[in-house]
Amino acid sequence: MSNDQENLARAKQELRQRLKAVRQSLDPEWVLQASQAIQETLVQLPEYQSSRSIMSYVSTGKEVETHRLLLRMKRESKVVVIPWCEGDELRLFRWESFDELDRGTLNILEPRPDLRSKETKIFSPHELDLVLVPGLAFDRNGNRLGRGRGYYDRFLKTLPRRVVRIGLAFECQLVERVPVSPNDEKVDLILTEFRTYRVPRID
Repeated sequence: MSNDQENLARAKQELRQRLKAVRQSLDPEWVLQASQAIQETLVQLPEYQSSRSIMSYVSTGKEVETHRLLLRMKRESKVVVIPWCEGDELRLFRWESFDELDRGTLNILEPRPDLRSKETKIFSPHELDLVLVPGLAFDRNGNRLGRGRGYYDRFLKTLPRRVVRIGLAFECQLVERVPVSPNDEKVDLILTEFRTYRVPRID
């Protein structure tokens, strides 16, 4: 590993530790209220309203909460898709209810193993219209800092460019600059409890 790579890895790890502490300090009730504000902003976006198939992470801990959002999307007749981990890759699962999920990798709710290979549950990334992306930190240029395992970066690279990527975060997770490497993938929008940040697309 070169000095530049070491410095980048160190900068990412320091930012990760700082943002984990920030998020851990948040009041659970406030997290729910702020998440509700983010959800209300999301469902008003034309990108959301025109999307038929939406992938969302299943929130854990003090991430922007998505459990209520998943149920809302289902009520609105969206095709709701959630990710699960297989080796180093994310796979997609067509979600219907929380009864289909168990605790899996990183203690995140994932599809039950007995359902993952059912033909009606397998979903192709190329059929998605919109992806809701978690992160520890974002900057206004659309750069994202994840947990460090690269699942989402590898997955986002496989998507058609037409698929809209929206990062969900609290305002306290926005930083001046996220340290990035060539393998890191951006989002197109970032929604916080206060604002919508649109990132200019460079195709």
